[in-house]
Amino acid sequence: MNEYDLNPHSLSVKLETSDTVVRNILNARNEPGFKLINNIIQRFVEISPEWLLTGNGQMKRVEYQKKFIEQRIDEIEIKVSGLGQLLPLMKPKSEEAANILAKFLESNPDLGIYGTDPNKKKV
Repeated sequence: MNEYDLNPHSLSVKLETSDTVVRNILNARNEPGFKLINNIIQRFVEISPEWLLTGNGQMKRVEYQKKFIEQRIDEIEIKVSGLGQLLPLMKPKSEEAANILAKFLESNPDLGIYGTDPNKKKV
């Protein structure tokens, strides 16, 4: 449920069953019946039926793991591309911040941190 950001109620809606049925299964009061297991397999096609029934193997089918990884790579590439566009806008501010920090460190040698000159000895 966590992986899909579902709570017991939203899971029960997705599986076309009651909150009580889902909560009883989650609390180990009841075991899921055939109809519910079939609904899970139909609605969460990436979940391995073997894993669902026996707990053996991977939770997700290999073909869906690969698809998920490819989607994440695409998302990361989009974010990195967006960062590339932001960096020129941020650079002047980051240089200004670096200069302010360097001046602060130089004026506070008691902190025991190197200043901007890497040849200075640690105080």
